[in-house]
Amino acid sequence: MNKTQLIAIGAVLLVVIAGASAFMILSNDGEDKYRSSNTDFRLSILGNADGNDYLDRDDIAKIQEMIDTDAEYSQMADANNDGKIDAKDIAFLENILEVKEYNKGKADADKRTAVINYIDVDNEISSANYPVKKYVIVNTQRQLSLSIALGIGDRVVGITNHIQTYFDENLFADFKDTPSMGTRDNPNLELLAEVNADTILSGPSTTYAKNITSTNQIPGKQLIRMASWEGANLATGALMLGFFTDADDAAESYVRWMDDLRVDIDEKLKTVDNVKATKFYLGTPTYLYAQNDGCSTALTWTGATNVGNIIQTNTAKSGISVDDNVRVQVAQTGVDVYIYGAYLYTHESSQECQDKLTDKAVSFSERFPTTNAVKNNEIYVINYDLPFVIAELLGAYIMFDDVFSTNYVESIIQEYLDRFCDVHDYQFNIDNFVQKYNATA
Repeated sequence: MNKTQLIAIGAVLLVVIAGASAFMILSNDGEDKYRSSNTDFRLSILGNADGNDYLDRDDIAKIQEMIDTDAEYSQMADANNDGKIDAKDIAFLENILEVKEYNKGKADADKRTAVINYIDVDNEISSANYPVKKYVIVNTQRQLSLSIALGIGDRVVGITNHIQTYFDENLFADFKDTPSMGTRDNPNLELLAEVNADTILSGPSTTYAKNITSTNQIPGKQLIRMASWEGANLATGALMLGFFTDADDAAESYVRWMDDLRVDIDEKLKTVDNVKATKFYLGTPTYLYAQNDGCSTALTWTGATNVGNIIQTNTAKSGISVDDNVRVQVAQTGVDVYIYGAYLYTHESSQECQDKLTDKAVSFSERFPTTNAVKNNEIYVINYDLPFVIAELLGAYIMFDDVFSTNYVESIIQEYLDRFCDVHDYQFNIDNFVQKYNATA
């Protein structure tokens, strides 16, 4: 295995939807004719030789072309992960495609299985059995929201204490009795062994399921480490989860919706004159979100500058604690807008959302009194738990409200709730998603 190539592919995966130019829509004549032309390896399954969002016979043709032309080795074309590109990769991929086709419309008990090699969220080559029928989420509630968005929430049979702590009573109502497997960093192995699931769905090994170093610890289960929040890489998370659970169409529809919205936002941003001059601080007064934090990444899609990225230069990190030295750097760099990323809930009132912001706003003002954000009262809270394209939208709405109207923002969030959330008895309230601090209250 060529580690350098693998790291390079992983780097592409983490910035996969960092620019609207990365994809286009080949046809707008109907959902069934849509086919993304994105070639950033968002579907990070080995065998996806042409790098698009699909594993299909086009990949077989690409591998055959590489064999015929004695092309340079490509990790993504090495379907069986044996270090070379040859007819065995075509046979390996043929089997996957045949099994996928056979399983269409079948009950879980009647589905055939296949081994899949893929690039996990740690940028390592891993193997897993397809299909995934029932799974436990040892991750954040973003993975639960994604499962709901793809219409496969009924496959989730276990969650973590973290998800229970940040639990939206309207959006997650159907999961109030879902058992917890313990913490997201060190889940209870006995509970995992007993739960009726074939898969543990987790995030990076540095933070999630750190105590699982071998599947021998959880007999009968497999561990899949899949992207969700890292680098705002929700598209890869959706496509990968859709592939493993046979929710491919739902995943492609969800990713299309995100792609289309990215295009629309970017077109509006082209009319903004001061976008490059705007600096924002995302996080709490004591912690600055930066680099591969998903929400931070999404806000930089607007073209504005996250001061956290200037201070935390390690792109593998998701933020930095704000000590005295960092406070000096923030003050010197300047902040035009302070955005507090918080878990806002649809069951909270406008006042409860404002109360969450007030303490942080006062604390930020005390720490950074000379910044433009404080002087001009440009202090906001946004819902930290939305798809990242909506985080970009909210950032654009905050910083460039002359172009992004309230009606437009509300219509997009309402569409998301209607199409991709299982909402229970909720009357839309924009304060559950974004709110400005009222300094005179």
